[in-house]
Amino acid sequence: MYLSVAALLFSCTKTEEIEVERIVETEVEVEKIVEVPTPIDLSKVSLASSASMTTESDAQVIIISAAIEAAQEEDVTIQLNFAGSAALDSDYSVSSSFITVAAGELTGTTELTIISDDVFESGIENIVISLAELSNTITPSDSGSFVQIDITDGEALLGFESSAITIEENSSYELNFLLSQALNEDIVVYYSNVVSNNRYFVYGQGVLIIKAGEVSKSITVDADDDEFTVDGENTISVTIDAVENDDVMIGSNSSIAITTTEISEGLQVTSTWSTQSDLFDLRVYDSSGSTVESSSSGASGSESLFIDKLAFSPLENGTYTISLLAYSFNGSTSETVTFDFLDENDNTYGGPYTFVANNRPSNDRIPVFELEVLDDVYTITQISTSN
Repeated sequence: MYLSVAALLFSCTKTEEIEVERIVETEVEVEKIVEVPTPIDLSKVSLASSASMTTESDAQVIIISAAIEAAQEEDVTIQLNFAGSAALDSDYSVSSSFITVAAGELTGTTELTIISDDVFESGIENIVISLAELSNTITPSDSGSFVQIDITDGEALLGFESSAITIEENSSYELNFLLSQALNEDIVVYYSNVVSNNRYFVYGQGVLIIKAGEVSKSITVDADDDEFTVDGENTISVTIDAVENDDVMIGSNSSIAITTTEISEGLQVTSTWSTQSDLFDLRVYDSSGSTVESSSSGASGSESLFIDKLAFSPLENGTYTISLLAYSFNGSTSETVTFDFLDENDNTYGGPYTFVANNRPSNDRIPVFELEVLDDVYTITQISTSN
């Protein structure tokens, strides 16, 4: 009798424990079901961002928020679309592609971070964030179903490598306009120049184009004048005046001063007269009367002759005559001609010297100076002041 009762009591207790365990398992399964997001009417959702424009170099973190009109009893998940010219995970990243609005709340957020890279992209890139799965039949809330964020890469700098350089005079120089970062569109640059020597020349029409993807463009500076120049006449300046692109700033090296140096050796003879006509040429004769050097540039009001110590054989030791060639001078009106002599060291040989041409000889030669050459040393003597 007692044994039966005991067995019965043991059996009931075991059964109750099993039922309790089964109830606990059922409660856990119900909690998992609650975690499934509650659907929301997307027409009642509006998006906003903490910034509508930013600069890539700032690497800014922008808060994207979603707002619903009425709080829900359960969490709400809102999926987002990312589009636009900026690339996700390249130009920007997001902490999540969806926004969760917690139960009882009206808003939720996610973070968007601008990525700063080494590639300059001109103009404006944009990020367009919209609600995913928004059908065409749904009218978004007045607050907006999408947000747009514009990104600029900041400003590229345009200028020269330095503000001053020195080059050899008898050569052409390629002057580079440098862009600090390559752009994805052509850049139009306007420039001006000032030359102190009328034989120097800066090529181009004052405008150049730096092509998309390139960081430089060069122009040619011609500093070869085939003559010696005095101090103050051997400079060229080039200045960047304007750029047709809002993403480009003209840098501090916007102007460059180019100074030239003589590398040839010899003697420069320059003659000038008051009329603006091609009246005279210059010529050098040896003791036998043969021509050893001549100029006939056809300049108006001036004529120059360069006697190169190296290219001119060089001049052998001896005495030479420097003469005016009066091809276009008829002697009807006297003309005063001024002479200057200059060497590669910017030394002058006295002067300036003047000569008055009164008539035209039958052979067109008007002797003015004697040039004595002794072991590459030149001595200038004026032999006549008029004819």
